[in-house]
Amino acid sequence: MLRIEQSWYSAKGKPGTAAHKQAAEWYEQQGLPLPRNCMVIGSEPLPLDFTDKDNPELREWELHYWQVARKHGVFHACESIFCDVNDPPRLRNQQLAEWFGTIPDTWGMPPLPPPRFAKLLRWIAGQTSDAASRDRLEALARSLLHCASNGDL
Repeated sequence: MLRIEQSWYSAKGKPGTAAHKQAAEWYEQQGLPLPRNCMVIGSEPLPLDFTDKDNPELREWELHYWQVARKHGVFHACESIFCDVNDPPRLRNQQLAEWFGTIPDTWGMPPLPPPRFAKLLRWIAGQTSDAASRDRLEALARSLLHCASNGDL
């Protein structure tokens, strides 16, 4: 689960990679390492061990990501709120139906209303043993409900 901290968009008529260049400058100003998905000259791709082993052509992957960057013209800097790839929470259809009103189509699902999203965040918080993750998820749920009640969303 990510929270967008900063976004850059390429201006009309500019290549989509202009947003990536702006983001790269921001990362440099912040003294932060450049993310591997920031498509600028000099950024290096991840080694194949970290990508699709079924398609071992690193150059193909790199070209694909450059095409995506040129086409879409957006870059988001995100904070990781929660990530557990080793033992992720197990969602059941009942929970999905409760939060979304149905089993969602992941390609076209609408955003969750703030109270339901806060409920999802709190459920995930209850499923993790990592105290820091639990605290971040709970804080985000509280902030979301506070903003919604004040009409700030």
